[in-house]
Amino acid sequence: MIAVVTLEQARLRLRIDTTDGDADLQLMIDSATDIVIRHLKGAPLYEQELDGDGKPVVDGDGNPVYTEEFVPAIVNAILLLIGYLNKDRDNDKDHEWDENSLPRPIRAILNPLRDPALA
Repeated sequence: MIAVVTLEQARLRLRIDTTDGDADLQLMIDSATDIVIRHLKGAPLYEQELDGDGKPVVDGDGNPVYTEEFVPAIVNAILLLIGYLNKDRDNDKDHEWDENSLPRPIRAILNPLRDPALA
């Protein structure tokens, strides 16, 4: 699995000071990453490289060239989803999860990145 978010990033976001729950937290990271990547349905995970004028760089075949940096919105969505998974470990008492949908704040972050033809 692609490591978009580290344990350290997740601990910082959740304000966790110990490593006692790292195995459980890693499971949440892996689950959230998988959920977000599936929701994106093939959208690029990495930032597109820009030239000195701020224009997208393409290769000789006209395909976009990507950096090794993840799109910040994707990292943020995964961290936000980890927060939901941590907060609602046994139940969705606030009914923020629809049967086949992510919580609204996460959809608001990710939907602009999706290809509408694949959604």
